[in-house]
This record gives sequence, C-alpha cells and structure tokens, in this order.
Amino acid sequence: AAPLVSGSAAILMQEMKKQFQDYDSFTIKNILMSTATDLQNDPFTQGSGLANVESALDYVHGNNGVFIVYNNASYSNIKKILEPTISNINSTQIGFEKFEFSSKLFPMTSWFAGQMFPGERTTASFTINNPTNQTLTINLESTNISLIKNNQLNGITNTQQHDSILNKTDVFIPNYVKLSDVQTNNILNDFFDIDDPIPDDTSLMILNLNFPFHEFMNSTSEVYADDLKISSLYLYDWIDSNDDAEITSDELSMVNRGGSWGTVQELRISEPNEKFNGTPLVGVYPVPTTFSYWLGNTKQNSTSMDYTLSASYYQKNNWPVLWLDSNTITVPPKTTINVDVTLVVPDNLQTGVYQGFLNFQGDQHSVNAPVSFVVKQPIIENDTQLLIQGSSSNDVLYGNGYTKGGF
Repeated sequence: AAPLVSGSAAILMQEMKKQFQDYDSFTIKNILMSTATDLQNDPFTQGSGLANVESALDYVHGNNGVFIVYNNASYSNIKKILEPTISNINSTQIGFEKFEFSSKLFPMTSWFAGQMFPGERTTASFTINNPTNQTLTINLESTNISLIKNNQLNGITNTQQHDSILNKTDVFIPNYVKLSDVQTNNILNDFFDIDDPIPDDTSLMILNLNFPFHEFMNSTSEVYADDLKISSLYLYDWIDSNDDAEITSDELSMVNRGGSWGTVQELRISEPNEKFNGTPLVGVYPVPTTFSYWLGNTKQNSTSMDYTLSASYYQKNNWPVLWLDSNTITVPPKTTINVDVTLVVPDNLQTGVYQGFLNFQGDQHSVNAPVSFVVKQPIIENDTQLLIQGSSSNDVLYGNGYTKGGF
C-alpha cells in the first residue's frame, strides 16, 4: 500500500524483465524484504526494514555480495491454521465452485512458525540464493528486542505558550520536558544518571504520551466526537548556545514527531545515543483549539489536559528460542544453499505472540528475516474457564495479555 514499496516493486519488475529473469509476486516481495535496510525496530513495526531499491537491483545484477533468503514453512503454517475454517465455508454460496488453498508452495523471507504449546518445537529450512560470481560466507544469529527500563512522568499541559523568538499572536510552542526528568528512580543509580537518561546499550527508544479518554473527548457534547482536545509529541536535540538555560526555538533541532487524533501519541528513535549532540528534550504540544471529528477546527480555545509521558529503552539481544543448524554458511557463486533452523518454545513461556529476527550477515550485505510465533494454552476439558495473566511490566512492546491502542 505504501507508494515507496509499490514504486520500488515497479522498478524491480522492469529491471528483471530487461534481464529476462522470471518472477512472481512472492519473488518481488522476498527480494525487497531481503534487501531492506534495518531500522533497528521490532519486526511487527518495521518488517525487514526500509525498502532499498538500489540494493534490490544489486541482487538482480549479481553485484556487491547481495543475496536473498526465503523459506516455505510460513505458508504451510498459515494454511494449517485456516484450512479447518475454509473447509466449512459453503463455496457455491459465495460464487466459487470450490474454495481451497493452493497446493503450491509460496516462499517467504519471513518465518511464521505457527501456533504451538510450551515445550513444542518446529523446524524451517531457509534457502540462501547467491546470484553473484563470488563465494559468500554468511553468519547466522537470532536476535530480539528486550526492555532495559521504563520511566514515567505525570504532568498537565499549559496551552497557548509563546516563544521569545517567535513571539507572534497565533504561534505557540510545546510544553518542554527534559528527557532526564522522565524518571522512575526505582534504582539508586538513577538519581546520579539524570544528565544521561538513555542507557548506553539502547538500540531503540519509544516515547508514549497518554491522555485519559475523558480528557481527550468531551462526553457531554450533544454530538459524539464533536469536541476533541488534541496533543502532539515531539523530540528535540537542544543545544543551549548562549548558556542561559532558556529554551528558544532557534536552539532546537527536531529529531522526531508523533501525532494523531487519539489518546496515545508514540514516537520511536533507533540508536538514540547517536541522535543527540546536546540535551534530549521532549515537547508536549497541546493544540490551542478544540476540534470536531465532523467539522474540523471549532475555533474554540482548548484547555489543559492531564497526561502520562513514558520513555521505554530497549536493547538487541540474542534470542535463545532459535537453534541454528550452523552458525556459518558458505554459498558458492550462482548457487543456493539450505540451512535448517529450529524454534523451541520454552516450557514456561506465557500465552501470547512473540517476535524476533533471524539475521543473515555477509561481508557486504545482511538480511533480517522476521520470525514470529504464537504460544497457545491447552484446554483440558469442556466448559473450562482460563485466566491469561497480562504482563506486569510497563513494556509497551511485548505486553502479551492486554490490548494497547489509540483509544
């Protein structure tokens, strides 16, 4: 659906036609996924990464050590889950002579390992395709993202604040909060680490700005969603150039922004320690007027809102659930090699959805293959009531057992 991806696919298809190379939709998708640039995010957020058409064309031309990776297990596992339901559909009633899944295999770069119980295991065979004229040595490792710490701050917005530089009637600035002020102080060392709030080994930082629903929407309005208060989330690099401890707009560089018509704003920063030369500064911007879902800007002044600002820090770790047939693979020129990977579900793993990466690292190119699986809980008897306990941490990324959304 993204124009970047559809445009990249069109360029890739055109070049493969020129080179008289066969392709189908899965080939195009696997090339784009296998040549994507890692954004240091989780698989459900980024997939394999950002489409990189230049790298995709290198694969077509056999240049720069670019290879692709795929497996057939994903389609088989999806088919296994859906077939019982499909078999109960009255095909003729919806205009099909017979509605069923194709018996053909559809290779995918990502591996959906299926639905399993604790203690079970499953194996997928990954194919590495080397189109180059050189022998490739590829190292395999499994990774996922885990929470280091989560900090929170409760506050209240101040509306229609002015900047000393941009002191105009209808120009307002966010409420500024130093990232170092978003602290839990659960650990003694946190008190002595306020000037450097981002842990050294952080690969991903997520900021969440949460508003109570009654703050966002005026429930007394006669028309539903006709009186909404909106706020956006910003992250800046602040360099206090005149050392006066006063924040002005000419001292700020925006690092990222998140905003929506809802109760949750979120932004993500990969490799955050590389993004700041000065002080990390959060901006909570209360839109100065209220909005109607139906009519837009009501031109009525907004009022203050209670909020909770959270900062979550993640690091990339080895993912022990994946057992590799070999950690190093040698792939001769113009050849495909298979390697088996086994996923073992720990006996104590909580019911829910899990995700990580299988990384194929060559000298010049790497592939991030997203891996996901579902852990089920067995039902021993009919009419049994089960309680699935939610995560007790403030981990906004891996909170199995609860629902997180815009409202």
